[in-house]
Amino acid sequence: MERIPLTPAINFEFAPNQWRLVQDGYPPIVLVDGDAQSFRFDETFATQQGVAMSSLPTSFVSDVRLVLNPHGMVWALMLKLNSPITPQLLLHTWSTDDVQAESLGKTVGEQIAMIIQKPFVFIGQDGQPHTSGYTVSSQVAPEPEIDPIPLRALPILMDDWVLRRVGEGAALQPTGEWKRRAFVRSGFYLFGALAFVALGIGSIQSGLADVNPTWLPYAACALALFLVYLSLETLWQVVNRRQIVVDEQHQEIRCQRAIMDIVDWRVPFEQVDYLLVSQDVSRSQGRRRSTDPMLIAQDVWVHLYAHDEFYLIGEMEDAMGKSWVWETIRQRDVGDPRRELDLRDYDTPLHHATLHLAKLLGTTAYLDIR
Repeated sequence: MERIPLTPAINFEFAPNQWRLVQDGYPPIVLVDGDAQSFRFDETFATQQGVAMSSLPTSFVSDVRLVLNPHGMVWALMLKLNSPITPQLLLHTWSTDDVQAESLGKTVGEQIAMIIQKPFVFIGQDGQPHTSGYTVSSQVAPEPEIDPIPLRALPILMDDWVLRRVGEGAALQPTGEWKRRAFVRSGFYLFGALAFVALGIGSIQSGLADVNPTWLPYAACALALFLVYLSLETLWQVVNRRQIVVDEQHQEIRCQRAIMDIVDWRVPFEQVDYLLVSQDVSRSQGRRRSTDPMLIAQDVWVHLYAHDEFYLIGEMEDAMGKSWVWETIRQRDVGDPRRELDLRDYDTPLHHATLHLAKLLGTTAYLDIR
């Protein structure tokens, strides 16, 4: 995407059919992310601008306008909305002391107007609106057809989880690395507890001068008890960690504890209706070339639907992957938010794992954009 700095901290980024306002930082904050179909807002930015929704269809916009404040001190770039509650959405302002403010505002405003196919209105010192329009011919050609993406072979690693073949079936279970980290953390807590107990009891029974303040050894013992609690809690997380087992021998899928084998729920294969991948709108992470797939991140929840109930299979924050048809799905996610899962849209380890589970269960996996 091309970038135009608006201020030292705010950038306007755009592609032929996408634009966004980005606040620099680590990580960067996307204030507004828009295309020809809709706009999506950062929650804090939306609150500041008085917008009650996290997204807004482009059909709510009547035009893009750059307006000189009546007092002649500020240029304001905004979206004029067809709403009596929120008549306009302010995107950015420049002081008139900035000699480039007018030309910069025009460049950004015209680019947004071209992408969303709305008029651009300029209101300068004369107070009169000057309008220019853009037609569909300004849009880019559709993306090339992409062949179906083959499923990755098992095992599939997903952060702290792995889907692997186990006996006559498969299991979604915590990784050995996660268990090792948990044991190390538990041991660290226990070592700290022993150290504080030694300091506390040693200070009381040493026969040397009293510790000042006198309650300090008892505080050390209390802290030791807290560290023992953290150590035991960490071990309990290992013992109590849940895993999803697809048992082809007994023709059932079940959720059970990884070590104790306590079953929370089980569903026979023939009673499974479908798998559902629920996720928020994907956040683009950039790409090196326009021909490369877009790197994406999204929060994802995977459920199994049966018996008129949803059973949680797994969830993941910031599931990383790529999209081979990024510009297309940005429009589909608005007009067709629930559809059959396609790896060309979202190619991540978790989506591959979901399709593997659907294949084992003999059912279909659907996508639901929240």
